[in-house]
Amino acid sequence: MVQVADLYSFQHFKKERETSGGAADKRLPAAVYQSVLYYIHLDAAVLQQPAFEYLSTQCSLREIYRNNQLLFLRTFQTLLTHWKIIPGTPTLLENPLAVFGTVGDLCAYIEKRVKAL
Repeated sequence: MVQVADLYSFQHFKKERETSGGAADKRLPAAVYQSVLYYIHLDAAVLQQPAFEYLSTQCSLREIYRNNQLLFLRTFQTLLTHWKIIPGTPTLLENPLAVFGTVGDLCAYIEKRVKAL
């Protein structure tokens, strides 16, 4: 089985972003999407959920995480760390799965924050 990490070099993209001011890079949306899927797959394994063959931006995070908000927050924190995003305020969201309803919502948030760096 081919892993997302095998198909896309996150370290290569991060290195390019740091050296070339890659916030304007046209590949950013794809890189964000790939990283979100990668970390979702890692944490979904904790739920002993079968691997998703297809995840689109329309997939519900509530269904993927089976309403496990703490596990979602772990994924969220990992993504913030991966993209070197400093959280604006260290508050724990009351209902993060309502704020980030779909994979696309999470991708859009990460992309917006990366562009602001």
